[in-house]
Amino acid sequence: MRRCLILALCLTILPALPVLAEPGPATRPVPATQPTTKRAQAPLRIGRIVFEGGDGSSMASAVIIRNATNESEGVAAESQWIRKVHPGWVKGNQALISKNGRHYDQIDYANPRGRDRIYFDITDFFGKF
Repeated sequence: MRRCLILALCLTILPALPVLAEPGPATRPVPATQPTTKRAQAPLRIGRIVFEGGDGSSMASAVIIRNATNESEGVAAESQWIRKVHPGWVKGNQALISKNGRHYDQIDYANPRGRDRIYFDITDFFGKF
């Protein structure tokens, strides 16, 4: 009888408790900071690493990393770009995507607005050790 009461109590209380591992706000692309008709921008340079392409809000506008001699240097360059362009963002989940012969790092970042996703084109240094 006592077990039945405990079970009934658990079945009543537990569904009302929030789930601890509930996902945060949905990840959304970074909003474009320029008008729809984008002009070509001068590449950003940090040391000998060159960042070309777009704002990283999609694979089509991925941040292209050039001149990294290997994967370690390329991954470090991703962090350098984020610190320069989006100071204070905190790295979250990461995925490798290969599409149409190109390789991308898709990285989620936490920031004051919630979460955003950035795409880096890593084709130039992918697989170099």
